[in-house]
Amino acid sequence: MTETSNDILKTLAYFDLFEMPLTQQELEAYFYTPNKDVPDSEVINTSLEQLRSSGRIDYHEGHYFLPNRPFDLVSQRQERRQRSEKILYRASLWLKLLSWWPGVLMIAICNNVAKMNASPNSDIDLVVVTKPERIWQTRFFLTSLLYLFGKRPTPNNSSEKLCLSFFCTVDRLAWHDVVLGDDDIDFAYWLAFMRPVYDPHAIMPQLRYQNRDLFHQSIPFTVEQKLFNYRFGHFGCWLEKLTKRWQKKRMPKLIMSVARENPKHVVLSDTMLKLHTNDRRAFYCDEWKKRWSQPL
Repeated sequence: MTETSNDILKTLAYFDLFEMPLTQQELEAYFYTPNKDVPDSEVINTSLEQLRSSGRIDYHEGHYFLPNRPFDLVSQRQERRQRSEKILYRASLWLKLLSWWPGVLMIAICNNVAKMNASPNSDIDLVVVTKPERIWQTRFFLTSLLYLFGKRPTPNNSSEKLCLSFFCTVDRLAWHDVVLGDDDIDFAYWLAFMRPVYDPHAIMPQLRYQNRDLFHQSIPFTVEQKLFNYRFGHFGCWLEKLTKRWQKKRMPKLIMSVARENPKHVVLSDTMLKLHTNDRRAFYCDEWKKRWSQPL
């Protein structure tokens, strides 16, 4: 098997985790080839034909995917694209409201909605970049606003809710210390698909540059927003300490325990708040290895 064919299988195997068949154009855009150049379209097309003839992949209505998958994956993929567009449209007002808080410098969408592959139960995962020494108060007021209006996801209702699970300050844009290792493909694509919806200070290019050796893609998605320019001064510093103390007292004991024992899984610092553990990413990385390397 050629190197290009092997990389095609790796790419399709990752997106197979999310029941997401790819067109050739999408395959070339999302091609998994860290630290290497993406092959020419002709080379990829030749490898695709070889993989199809050998039964290593299937093809239906312009989409490629691993074998023995139902063909309705393609129609399901089209439905998910349309659903994602509707979710983004309906969430635009809430994204504007979140962007108005003075501590917010950038808001980006990640995970399934960013991939334009939202299921009926998908929430909207957000990454928020804040000013230095404003991370705790920003999380406090943004989560309070969403909680007040019932827009935070719950175990019984997550559809189209806004999930604020990742915060960092603008001076903490390098994220190498939270990567599981060289094979953390889920983090690589999570970063690649991150779509800025509020970025007046052009922070996303800085973020991609500082993490360029992890996986670099450029998938633009911008929404014009307004931001109030007033500042809190010394009151903001006091507010930061108060909201930090209040939130840490109410954090689940499991999260606090994991943060102490394994800071790569849960981060609770003054420059980054990463509240989801890496169990999901570790599972995806393990499953990805099984799927692209499994024998026929």
